[in-house]
Amino acid sequence: MHRQQRPCHRRPTGGDVYVRNSFGEVSLEQISGSVEVENSNGMINLREIKGNATLKTSFGAIEAIGLRRGARATTGNGRISLTDMGADTYAKTSFGPVTISRVNGNLTIENSNGQVTASSVKGTPPPEPALAPFRSTISVAISPWTIRTAR
Repeated sequence: MHRQQRPCHRRPTGGDVYVRNSFGEVSLEQISGSVEVENSNGMINLREIKGNATLKTSFGAIEAIGLRRGARATTGNGRISLTDMGADTYAKTSFGPVTISRVNGNLTIENSNGQVTASSVKGTPPPEPALAPFRSTISVAISPWTIRTAR
């Protein structure tokens, strides 16, 4: 007997949320606290998270929009798409593209065997006054086979 796995959906909540799942999508939106998701063989989809976000999956994509305190997103064999990150953001994948836009903080991307696209990254100023004009910090690690930059 085959049992159909239903997606895990969570709507508005005021506290922290922890989800551990296998073989299904995890979808969270309008969370006031922090979010931690551990998933395998399934997608993670987040919208409007006010707290910290730590996202881990394998063989699934990660999509997030409107994470006020940034994110730490890690997947293997899946794509990562992050938009409107309110703080420092980290993304790591292999065998999938990474697309990140509108980050109000520093951005670090690690990828192998996939395209990397980043736009509108503001970065954060150093704690001490700088003598030179401030520039955003973007760190990217990709495989040596293909390097593409978006303009």
